[in-house]
Formats: sequence, C-alpha cells, structure tokens
Amino acid sequence: MCSCKGLAVLILVLVNFVFAAAGILMLAFGIAAAADPDSVAKTLSYTEDITKKSSQAGFDLANIIQKSSIFLIVMGSIVALLGLFGCIGACCKVKWMLGIYITVLILVLLAEIALIIFATVFPDQFETESLPAMVKSLAKFKQDGMFNGTSFMMPFGETELAWSSMQFELGCCGAKDYRDYQNVTFDKSSPRYSMAKVPVSCCKLTKGAGKVATSQDEFNNLDNCQSASPDAPNINEMGCYEALENVVKTYGRVAIGIAAAIIGIEVILILLAAWICRSIDVTTKSQSI
Repeated sequence: MCSCKGLAVLILVLVNFVFAAAGILMLAFGIAAAADPDSVAKTLSYTEDITKKSSQAGFDLANIIQKSSIFLIVMGSIVALLGLFGCIGACCKVKWMLGIYITVLILVLLAEIALIIFATVFPDQFETESLPAMVKSLAKFKQDGMFNGTSFMMPFGETELAWSSMQFELGCCGAKDYRDYQNVTFDKSSPRYSMAKVPVSCCKLTKGAGKVATSQDEFNNLDNCQSASPDAPNINEMGCYEALENVVKTYGRVAIGIAAAIIGIEVILILLAAWICRSIDVTTKSQSI
C-alpha cells in the first residue's frame, strides 16, 4: 500500500514539475518579449537577423512577438501555478493545494469533454458561429501587400497579415469564396493593379498553395488575377472556411487521438491527487486517535 502511495506521489510530482517548468519558461519568454521584443526576435535566429528578414518580407516580427507576450504571460502563470500546486501538494501533502489542483483539472476536463461533444453532435453550429466571425474579420482588411520592383512584401496589419498568410498557405480566398471581397474596400498592391477585385494572396501560385510568395515569378498569372475580371485558373476559388474545414477533416483523427490522450492523463492525475488527499485524511485521523 505504501509503495503504491509513494509511486502515486512520485508520478504527480514529476508530471507537475514538468508542467511548472514549462509554465515558468513560457512566463519568462513572455516577460522578455514584452520588455525587449527585438532581442527575442534576434535570439530566434542563429545565423541571420530574423528581424531584418521579416521586415523585408513585409511584417513587423518584433511587434507580433510583443503583442503575443500578454497571452504567454497569462498562460505561463496559470500553467506554472497549477504545476506548483500539484507538485508541492503531492510532495508535502498539502491538502488545500491538491484541492485547488483537482478542481482546476476537473473544470478543464469538463470543458474539453463539452467541446468534443459539441463538435460531434452539432458540427453545423461551428459554421454558424465561425463563418460570420470570419466575414466580420475580413471586413477589417484595408491594405494589401506591396510590390518593391518584382518582390512582393506582405501587409503590415495584423488582420491583413493573417488573411494573406492563410490565403497563400491554404490556396483559398475570402471567407466563403473570392466574392466576399466585393464588400471589402482595401488599398491595392500597386497603382498598376488599381482594378484588382481580390488581394494578391488570392492569386494562384505556379507550384500550388503551401508557401508565401515573395516575387511575381511565383504566380500563375498575376496580371490576369489582379485585373477587373480575373479568370478562374488564376484565382483561388475555394473559400478559407472550406479550406480550414478540409484541414480539420484531414487531421481530425490525429486531433481526436491527442485529445483522448490528454483527457486520459488528466483523469489519471485527478484520481491520483484525490487518492493522496484521501490518504492525508486517513493519516490525520489515525494520528489523532
């Protein structure tokens, strides 16, 4: 019995030590990103100045890192505290810490199960909720990327950068399809393409989707795509919602497997923590007799 209890404590301590360490690293990275995003951007590159490269590509990497720092700080703090509560609570047999640890894990577990059930039983609801949100986001697209000679630079704005990257990577255009841009007014990539109906990222690439274009030579027919009446072979006709849906279907089994593994680990941790809590009560009662 004692050996089993010792093993349970050891498992909880080791697992939560890893969680606490990961949370502290995330927190430290978030603080560093908030304090000096340029240094963080440079640290991510071993041989090149990645900040300079990203600026040449058309987006401010340091600004993106700084804005993501708040999320990293919040998530890092939560993960670190939860890991420390589980680790210290199991190691030092602090019941109130284990109680908070169990409560938080149960809430996370219930949220994950509810999300899985909702996604399984009400798949159409995701389209009802997410598609209008994508259309609303697309309305904020105000500035296309720019051409510097034959080189193409991505737009600087967060919304524009996100949509341009997604459209390049997934070979899609707009939320439902390319016609969504009929209701969006945005600055064109150059005076030459002042009649363009869609951004440059909606234009098909010679080698297909999957990468961000950096030069005119990579497009199937950029002039036609950026004309007033582009031909279908030169423009991405699939909407980004459908493209994302295809990605989810493709990797759905992997996601389900990962989710099942995470839920299984959480259940084991909850049971082990509850067992240790119960053993603390039993030990306390036996000592008081």
